[in-house]
Amino acid sequence: AALRSVLSVHAERKSIFGLDAGGFEAPSTKQAADLIADRRGGSVLIVVGADEVAAAKSFRNIAGVSVVAAEDCGVADLVGAATFVTSEAALEALTARAAKREEASA
Repeated sequence: AALRSVLSVHAERKSIFGLDAGGFEAPSTKQAADLIADRRGGSVLIVVGADEVAAAKSFRNIAGVSVVAAEDCGVADLVGAATFVTSEAALEALTARAAKREEASA
């Protein structure tokens, strides 16, 4: 329930943004920095899927940006981020994990 709640908070604050991780054929910090230039009002959390390595490498050296694989992303990561940027694959993994936890606790 906590994971779903924090995702909802980001949605309500309009601080969640989509990322086309497939647009990164090779790591490019410049491309990554340009994509989030307008969203740098604090800490930025980038969440990517396991196969989205080029996108992850592109963001990892930008100050104030944390990159986490969807499998490793927890509630504390999301709560601590002013801005949450996620790929479609990562968002699907997060919401599936939240649903699975809710089913297990029901």
